[in-house]
Amino acid sequence: MKSTLLIILVALAAPVIGQTSLPPYTGTGTPGDAFGQSVVAGDFDGDGLTDVAIGKPQATFGTVPTCGAVEMRMGDGTTRTIGSLDSLGNFVGNGGGAFGWSLAAGDLDQNGKDELVVGAPAEGSSPPLYGGQHYVFNDLDYVASTGVWVSRYVAGTNQAQTKLGWSVTVLPHPAGVPGSMAWAAGSPDGAQINGGARRGYVDVYDGATGAFITSVGPTETTPAPPLGRMKFGSQIVGGDFDGDGLGDLAVNGYNQLVSSAYRLIWVLRSGWPQYYYAITTNGMMDGVIVGGAGLLSLAMPGDVNGDGVDDLMWADPSQFSNPLDPSGSVFFRNCLAGQWAFRER
Repeated sequence: MKSTLLIILVALAAPVIGQTSLPPYTGTGTPGDAFGQSVVAGDFDGDGLTDVAIGKPQATFGTVPTCGAVEMRMGDGTTRTIGSLDSLGNFVGNGGGAFGWSLAAGDLDQNGKDELVVGAPAEGSSPPLYGGQHYVFNDLDYVASTGVWVSRYVAGTNQAQTKLGWSVTVLPHPAGVPGSMAWAAGSPDGAQINGGARRGYVDVYDGATGAFITSVGPTETTPAPPLGRMKFGSQIVGGDFDGDGLGDLAVNGYNQLVSSAYRLIWVLRSGWPQYYYAITTNGMMDGVIVGGAGLLSLAMPGDVNGDGVDDLMWADPSQFSNPLDPSGSVFFRNCLAGQWAFRER
């Protein structure tokens, strides 16, 4: 029994993200900061160690309360704090802006260092009121002597109340541009065409240049039910879901027009706005009953079934195979074959 316990303790003490050791860390949050609202890992300074970025969207940054910040735990044990700074070091956020609500990481310019993408969906204290913004931080812009890290890119919207930056993700470049990935930001309350129906949309940007690539949103031709306020873009995740080497995008939304609201996941192939297919998470799907509108998370776990193509994963804590047993489920979808990889309950 003692030997078994010793083995367990050794396993628990082993490093889990690449470092030889990872000292205990509780952050520098204060009550009300919402520390841990979002978390993402990457190698942001290129030292070969894993760094962790932690969103605290209600924190004070500088002298501005509740504007939000991101705390970075670097692999060497040092910390950095990031806020709503543009490329010139100007503060462009506001109180209640929720900077750090969403996070994503990836080597956008393919220079061996990951960039950090930060969503601030409630920024905008003047018109457009609370349209939202999103930022990209590159280690080349960090000044160690002052601890100031300005953003490489910042983008917003001219529409009010859209929540742009509610979700962010990194994906392979949809056009296969060498030396570049792409990033995307979701706006679940926005109108893809200004003045149109607020069904939500997702903006996509070139990772190396920051140039706007395209905006995608649900349309009447999308394989989906009659569209209302879809919350398209409430969750997004990038990957190569069809194996062509180009970036694809999975987008979560739901229909509020029907009496029993249900979630939808769109898989958008490269060559947008060509829609691959839509997955409904209510009713029958491949003979499996899934229920409720409780889809809370969407992820790209990689190639789960070993066929060389990224798979899609989502969790629905209200899913049930028996109405008396709403125990929840986690789903893995093989998008290339349009089949389940497997399903765990």
